[in-house]
Amino acid sequence: WQELIKETYNLNNNEFRFENQNLFLIKQNRINHDVFISPGFGDFINMDNFSKDFFNEFKNYYQDKKYLIKVLSKNKLDEDFNKSGYIHEIHYNSFDEWFKNKIKSKFKNQINQTNKYLLNISISNELVDLKHFYNLHSNLRISKFGQIPQPWIFFENLYKYFINRNKGFIISAYYKNEVISSIICLMHDNLAYYKFAASNLNFINMRPNNYLLSELIKYLAGIKVYKLNLGYTG
Repeated sequence: WQELIKETYNLNNNEFRFENQNLFLIKQNRINHDVFISPGFGDFINMDNFSKDFFNEFKNYYQDKKYLIKVLSKNKLDEDFNKSGYIHEIHYNSFDEWFKNKIKSKFKNQINQTNKYLLNISISNELVDLKHFYNLHSNLRISKFGQIPQPWIFFENLYKYFINRNKGFIISAYYKNEVISSIICLMHDNLAYYKFAASNLNFINMRPNNYLLSELIKYLAGIKVYKLNLGYTG
């Protein structure tokens, strides 16, 4: 992840190692902070893996800098931190258990209704399928959110450092040979990360996103991965 960020955005960074945990520091020189601290993978540092001495050592090392650090913890954190949101994870022992016991009837019915469209599911680590995802992603960002999509080089480097090294894959739903929904899933420490998703708004009535999520969990359970991280909400 460190090399991906460095190569994509040309940001200077160096490594900060503490208690066998690798972090990297990105020098940003923004108005509100000079340094952004990130784990070796992802955006949030799991504070349950560190002792409180970590911050004392870090503060001594960067005592003249303002820094931003995003953390998560199952335990209560001290007043140095502001609670801002939640990390969502789905835990399951099998696909059947998740489908029967862990989702609401409405969501289950929507998945069942999608079955009538006979969508085809593809799981791939090929660059061509990443390009199909990027086309969906770009169109969705512009048409629905009015935002400029992330640059292709970011996803190209995502492919280089993760997908092409069997640390991730693209799962897509096809309707009559057209990709209508796609998810990029990354793997780290036997945990799956629902990293990016996009769909074609012209087919939203089919609810392909719900169906594709269920197919993703079915696939993960089949390869004995029983946790899916859905990311952060504020």
